Amino acid sequence: MSDLTIIFLTANKVPKQWAQFHKEKLLEAAGSSPIITISREPLDWGTNVLQTEPYGISNVYVQMLKGAKMAKTEYIAVAEDDTLYPKEHFTFRPPLDTFAYNQN
Repeated sequence: MSDLTIIFLTANKVPKQWAQFHKEKLLEAAGSSPIITISREPLDWGTNVLQTEPYGISNVYVQMLKGAKMAKTEYIAVAEDDTLYPKEHFTFRPPLDTFAYNQN
């Protein structure tokens, strides 16, 4: 089992073709890492959690915390629906108890 859980956030507002392409690329990059999907509409992949609270910037942190509490791994990574992530994005491990942000 991987030591990383990926928390995927989506408001389901991207075009359907992009959502499908993004899903394929994210699953490819994730390898064996579990994925928790947090979405406004049901998704049939990952461990899906429906976001029932109103959508908004401050709510993103609430959703990330919800996913982080569900994770059973030492590390988490957050993926959003408007960014493609290469496999290398998910190989970085900061020191434990450290928050790291990819500014690329």
